[in-house]
Amino acid sequence: MSLHNNLPSSPLQVISETRRDLIGSPDLSRLFDSTSLSMSDESISTPLLSPPLSTPPLPSLSTTPPLSAPSSSLEPPIPPISEKQIRIDVGGYKFSTTLTTLTADPDSMLAAMFSGRFPTIKNPEGYIFIDRDGQYFHHILNWLRNGTLPPIEHQIERESLLLEAKYYHISSLADFVMNLDATLEDKTNNRASQFSVKEFLKLVNTVPSRRKLQLASANLTGLSLDGISLPAANLKFCKLDQASLQYSTLSESMFQGASLNYADLQHADLQLCQFMKCRMQYAKLNNANLSNANLMGADLTGCDLQGANLQGANLQDAILQGANVQYTNLLNAKLQGASLHGITNVHHAKGLKR
Repeated sequence: MSLHNNLPSSPLQVISETRRDLIGSPDLSRLFDSTSLSMSDESISTPLLSPPLSTPPLPSLSTTPPLSAPSSSLEPPIPPISEKQIRIDVGGYKFSTTLTTLTADPDSMLAAMFSGRFPTIKNPEGYIFIDRDGQYFHHILNWLRNGTLPPIEHQIERESLLLEAKYYHISSLADFVMNLDATLEDKTNNRASQFSVKEFLKLVNTVPSRRKLQLASANLTGLSLDGISLPAANLKFCKLDQASLQYSTLSESMFQGASLNYADLQHADLQLCQFMKCRMQYAKLNNANLSNANLMGADLTGCDLQGANLQGANLQDAILQGANVQYTNLLNAKLQGASLHGITNVHHAKGLKR
């Protein structure tokens, strides 16, 4: 039999037979092994089929969601910490604090150092090194956090802290240390000339009941005078540091310029008293009645005012840094220009706008 007789009669017949084979054959790839069909007829020399068709890739059946797509079954992401933590190595003493603390005093060297304007270099442990004596740096951080410090008894420690405060340009801390040093020095120098309790009570008993006690500039340091009644007394510029005057009656007395650092005035009647420019650091005024008292410019740093009545009191330009105002009555009190940095239990104070 001649091969010529087995060839299709026309190109259309080739296409028809190819379509039929595509439908009936499970193996599709074998239909495209040849790219063309040659005709013995010299008049048909071009390929009858198009170039081999490539099988299109099947769509992925994977149910795994894209990596960027959030999953409803996962917990919500934890928000980033907004407060940046800083690790510092000060002369071998290592500290961990926050950017807010280090920049609390905008005029200090630390605020400039960590403002982002200057590069900071970290050691392999991730600490920023400061070449200073780190023995007293915890006082620096506590001052920046709270605006106050506990008593510093040793003179060497006070002098060393003063040097560090000046180096870091923290003028408020330097002033605090110098005032504390002056108070302790006055206490030492004037101890011999101060009144004894017996001498003081003898003096009080000699004053006629209708006259006001005149004790301006007297040294009453450390005296225990609990429960004493001295209304409208003149105690201007008196030294009453560490004196105990619990439950005393001192209403309408004049204390202008007096020093009452660490004095105990718990439950005392101090209404309408004049305390302008008084130094009352760390005084205990728990439950004292200071209604309508004048405390303009007074230094109440670290005072315990828990439960005290300061209704209508004048606290303009007063320093209340680190004071405890839990349950303190500040209704109608004048607080213009007062320093309230670091006061505690603000949410329990009455009449203090937050």
